Amino acid sequence: MKVNYLFVLLMTVPILVGRTEEIKVKSGEKNFSIYFDSPLFYKYWHDVTKFSIVTVNFEYRLKMSHSNSTFLSVGYGKMFSTEGYNVSYNIFTTEIKKIFGKKTHFLETGVGVNFSTPHIIFRIGYRAELFDRILLCIEYTPYLLIDETKFYDPYRMELHNSLSLSLGYRFGIHISNETWNTKFNRLYGLQVNFQSIFKDYKGGKGYYGNLFLEISLYKTKKLLLTSGLGFGYGNSYSGKGRFSYNSFPIGFTMLYGKKKHFAEAGIRFTWMPIGGNNDGTFFTLQPEIGYRIHIGKRLFARLAYTPYWWLSNEEGKQYIERSFVNSATVGAGIRFH
Repeated sequence: MKVNYLFVLLMTVPILVGRTEEIKVKSGEKNFSIYFDSPLFYKYWHDVTKFSIVTVNFEYRLKMSHSNSTFLSVGYGKMFSTEGYNVSYNIFTTEIKKIFGKKTHFLETGVGVNFSTPHIIFRIGYRAELFDRILLCIEYTPYLLIDETKFYDPYRMELHNSLSLSLGYRFGIHISNETWNTKFNRLYGLQVNFQSIFKDYKGGKGYYGNLFLEISLYKTKKLLLTSGLGFGYGNSYSGKGRFSYNSFPIGFTMLYGKKKHFAEAGIRFTWMPIGGNNDGTFFTLQPEIGYRIHIGKRLFARLAYTPYWWLSNEEGKQYIERSFVNSATVGAGIRFH
């Protein structure tokens, strides 16, 4: 893998040009954005057809100081061939971004993950917030592409250059701190999870990621019980080739601990409707046991042992298949309270 000196140089710019002017946001306003993003000149390995990507993204302001703001964004979209091939894939991304500047003009940096290909995204460039609501970004977005069929081979990585254009709308919901802490006090957190060592119902290997919203059900000084639901995306590879699928997990989690260290145990049930040549309705039942740490006032990270059972009912064959698979999950997220 060649060293991209231009990328290294550009990632040092925020340290040199961060501004000290205050970013103004109305008191009590929760800030969100919805925007379309499209990386140009996208290349999926050196010997494969060229693709274009378009995603719709949801962005939330996590933190604001006098000179910068931090955002979390999640996106969903499509990757399709630009050379006439009838090939397309779903895209599921998440990023942490930081902006420096004032009023209208900002320097934006960020890092994130595309779970679908997969690859790691880096971002640096210009961000404009026009008329207080319109969002426009032109950014250099190099990405580190990973060969998902040989996920643990460090030599199967490629760093590519790309330029991204984004256009969106910023909006604010005015919620006082008192209202937020009373009417929305059951909203616990939003987590992004990545599950590796994944094995599908036909014996193929792959990986799986999901976005999961947790709601507080019961709380004491040391004990917290939450329920949640989410949306996920996975890829699997077997002798019959690659297939991808969306998923919809629900579950319960119990946390026990104090201050910032917690033991975690729970169970999740996931529904996976799979189409195409792999028609069927599939489910996984997944117990979880692990560790969670709270970082600062709003962030957390988790690591868990997450084995699961495949419960599949494949259409046309009328049989039920049950199989047990070992797996591990790493995740991170934000806490709302």
